[in-house]
Amino acid sequence: MRLVYISSPLRGDMEKNKEKAKDYCAYAASCGVIPLAPHTIFTQYLNDAVPEQREQGLRMGHELLERCDELWVMGDTISQGMKDEIGLATFLQLPILYVSDDMVKNQKMIRQSDRPLDINDCIPDSSQYNYENQFLVLKPGVSSKGKDMTADDSIWYARNGFGCIYGTRGQAVYAESLLTGKYIHWERHDFCGIVKPESLKEWLLDKPVRNEAAEELTKFVTPELISAAKQNHTACGYPFLIGYAPAEGGLHEAFCLDPDPVNLASFIVKMGKERGDLMICTPLDTPFLNTFGTFIDRCADQDFLQKHLLPVLVPMQMGETEPQAIKLTEDQDNEAFLDDFAVEDDMEL
Repeated sequence: MRLVYISSPLRGDMEKNKEKAKDYCAYAASCGVIPLAPHTIFTQYLNDAVPEQREQGLRMGHELLERCDELWVMGDTISQGMKDEIGLATFLQLPILYVSDDMVKNQKMIRQSDRPLDINDCIPDSSQYNYENQFLVLKPGVSSKGKDMTADDSIWYARNGFGCIYGTRGQAVYAESLLTGKYIHWERHDFCGIVKPESLKEWLLDKPVRNEAAEELTKFVTPELISAAKQNHTACGYPFLIGYAPAEGGLHEAFCLDPDPVNLASFIVKMGKERGDLMICTPLDTPFLNTFGTFIDRCADQDFLQKHLLPVLVPMQMGETEPQAIKLTEDQDNEAFLDDFAVEDDMEL
């Protein structure tokens, strides 16, 4: 079992905070770890109001943290003492997980999934993409833990290296662990590809680290979108798709498209002729397909492309059938939604 250091405030209403620390320990124990909270130990014989004893308690706490496997930052307030503990845990490259009071209250368990991610958690064909500044899935069994590798070792953020560029001779990929921040030299073939935002979101729910890039990538991921993608409610597997078309002012305009193949074909033919190169993304804002004008350049779902889209798109391209009026979903009327998806003109299409 993991030995977990429980970090929470002490000063202020000390008696209340000590009781909360006990509740945090009970929550952590229910998650299957061994919790250690200095508030419930050192306050038995040290007086935090006495400066010398407070300093002694802080030193002892830091010594204890060095012997733990993880740091859990509990509650919605981070005190200066907690910041110091976070700083030490960062230096020690320990996992730092953030657990809100709401998670404790609603018993939202963390640390429940050890299954390492695999190719099914990657964007299709993303092994042929550039990797720099992307979250990658390490192949199961590749880490030093071998067959004992868990989800802890699955997600890595690629920083640099020749291997980040697809097709180059150099294969080195320098990446840092999303869980611990450890910076390691890998080879490009060690990774399955770029993680799907929905898989990354599920990983973060179980291991709630704080990472701005990960939070930005998953900010549109909802349980409903994950469920729709998994249950394949439509031919493409999504309740809607996001179409990007060049617009005035150096932006690309976003359209919430009905995912019906005829509607997508109509969007490609009409907007491709009017505005040029297009990109269509999933509700998770990952690439689904892009075009050169009215012609498909790349599609992440080849089965959907061959069986559903091309049979209706080609006749429109040949002038044998007419494109229909483009159907938009109800989200298209949401101004905040459009603002979220507006992108600069230099977006990669």
